[in-house]
Amino acid sequence: MKRAVITGLGIVSSIGNNQQEVLASLREGRSGITFSQEFQDSGMRSHVWGNVKLDTTGLIDRKVVRFMNDASIYAYLSMQQAVEDAGLKEEVYQNNPRVGLIAGSGGSSKYQVFGADAMRSPRGLKAVGPYVVTKAMASAVSACLATPFQNPRRQLLYQLRLCDFRTLYRQCRRADSAGQTGYRFCRRRRRAVLGNGLRIRRNGRAVHQI
Repeated sequence: MKRAVITGLGIVSSIGNNQQEVLASLREGRSGITFSQEFQDSGMRSHVWGNVKLDTTGLIDRKVVRFMNDASIYAYLSMQQAVEDAGLKEEVYQNNPRVGLIAGSGGSSKYQVFGADAMRSPRGLKAVGPYVVTKAMASAVSACLATPFQNPRRQLLYQLRLCDFRTLYRQCRRADSAGQTGYRFCRRRRRAVLGNGLRIRRNGRAVHQI
């Protein structure tokens, strides 16, 4: 079997939003865990979080971002970094049947859950927009990475014809599962290029590595 190697890395996290920032935080021993007034106000027993500090306004096409929750946005930006870091040219990943995507996900964010709960109000379905469906899906991250990248009519990052489009949805082991699955696919030569991601969600706040 062939070797499987990591050629590009992208990261959005509480200790930095790219490789350089995260590396600097690790070397200096900076933690991204802080007190959360929001958690305290909501009555949660734990009042700490790893909050992502990133203004994403205007970073993604508005026609695409309307389908995304915050986790999907962070994963999308991480994938952009990873592709650039790997130096992948368009001819490598566009319309390539050996390109795949596997994402590990722990669920949607609490904001989509609260939004869906609004359907119980007197307004019913009118209380929520149509995009709450894609935002609330367990597969929201992989869907929002794969789907827009296949549309050449929009000014987006990529135009991928993905032969693997998967979400590994499980608690606690999604990182291992996504990594191991991607590793096996590459070693067995089932895929030449594979986007392999991890998403860790905590009440709408997330860490993303692609």
